[in-house]
Amino acid sequence: MYLRDSSGLDASIGSDSTDRRQPDFTDSTSRETRQVLARFIPGAFPELQVAVPLGGPRAWGVLDVRVATGRLDAWAHAERRRSYLLGVGVALLIAAGTWGLVSWWVGRPLGAIINAMAGAHAGASDAPPAPETGVKEFRHLARRYNLLRSALADRERESSARAALLGLEERARSYDRLALAEETAAGLAHEIGTPLSTMNGHLQLLREDLRGMPGSAAANERVALLLSQVDRVTRIVRAGLSRGSWPTPTTHPTDLGALAQALVRFLEPTLVQARLTATARAADPRAPSLRVVTDTDLVEQILLNLLKNAIEAVPPGGHVQLRWGREDERPYLEVADDGPGLTPEVQAQLFQPFVTSKGSAGTGLGLAVSRRLAGSLGGELVYLPETIGARWRLWFSRESAA
Repeated sequence: MYLRDSSGLDASIGSDSTDRRQPDFTDSTSRETRQVLARFIPGAFPELQVAVPLGGPRAWGVLDVRVATGRLDAWAHAERRRSYLLGVGVALLIAAGTWGLVSWWVGRPLGAIINAMAGAHAGASDAPPAPETGVKEFRHLARRYNLLRSALADRERESSARAALLGLEERARSYDRLALAEETAAGLAHEIGTPLSTMNGHLQLLREDLRGMPGSAAANERVALLLSQVDRVTRIVRAGLSRGSWPTPTTHPTDLGALAQALVRFLEPTLVQARLTATARAADPRAPSLRVVTDTDLVEQILLNLLKNAIEAVPPGGHVQLRWGREDERPYLEVADDGPGLTPEVQAQLFQPFVTSKGSAGTGLGLAVSRRLAGSLGGELVYLPETIGARWRLWFSRESAA
């Protein structure tokens, strides 16, 4: 603060006792003009100077206030920093509040609907209903989803019931076909019984005639094979006529390898005529022999049906193979070929009586009869899909392994 004296202004009081600055032009002008003046003082330490006259019309002094602009900058920087931190804090609070509100009003009901939809993967009937919570729009969405779920569940139950009904109808048709097949087989058995007996007698006489001829060993073997097949068919026909039903298996130990090789020899003329080759071998060369307790006649009937189908399906130059072995301690016999195989349409109708892919040349009974005979033996006849050809496997029960 500067006070007026006779010579002008003299320094009287200062905030810094070590700094005794003298009044300058701004201070004098402010006293003379009775006005508040301010100016900026540049330099190494820039300042802002404000001169305020004191004392009414006759100013008796001047108040000189000087503020370093560097400090103002520091104050401004500090204020900006506080404002920035305050803005960030407010933004975080707003974001947290918004997230909480969105989670409560949107996330919670929407999550409940999503969880309900995720449970519908196993089927609409077992899917949980969506809770009707949240704002009006989400409650409306959940209500619509529950109505859709109920409608789909009704359709699923209707489809299941319809599929079960179709399955029962198809099974009933299969039983009708089997009954017709049994009736037809009984009539045929009655008609072919007498010719079979006649053939058996003539083959026995032929065997006696060949027995004394030199070099007739091969012919005798062929006659023996024919007699064994005629005897087998005769036994089946007689059993059907006597009981009016499918034959009851008569089990005894059977060598599957010997049986397969005998069938290949029996079908040799047919194979030669069809220009096909056939082999019989064990699946495991270390175990060439495999004995099971079963009905040899019924097994031969099944294999002959499968071999007949293979011979008719495989083009000239093809190959048919019989294999026997064990898998999981369960014996089996296989008939495989390198023919065209079965189409998906044919596979879908396997083992159905009177369903055939041979047209008028087939009866559609071979596979149905073979499967039923396999079941009577305690086994199972299955088709194993292959990339080339067809493969059939006749499973025997584990208890039948000798």
